[in-house]
Amino acid sequence: MSKLISELLDLPERVRKGDFVLNLSNSVNEPQKTLERYVVTPQLVECFNDSLSLIKTAMEANSSKAAYLHGKLRVR
Repeated sequence: MSKLISELLDLPERVRKGDFVLNLSNSVNEPQKTLERYVVTPQLVECFNDSLSLIKTAMEANSSKAAYLHGKLRVR
């Protein structure tokens, strides 16, 4: 018996541009909701590590460096 994908997955009826963006700085007021929805992927861990490495080298060299953290985010 075949099933529809909508029977297997919880899919929203509509998806808007910002639906899968989780702005952590704006989420501090709802920590439980944020923790329930935020999933750290291996790529995001790698990006955080790279960013922290860049910050470390900038601090050690007493220089200014810029970085943008980007990784795959899965929203539950």
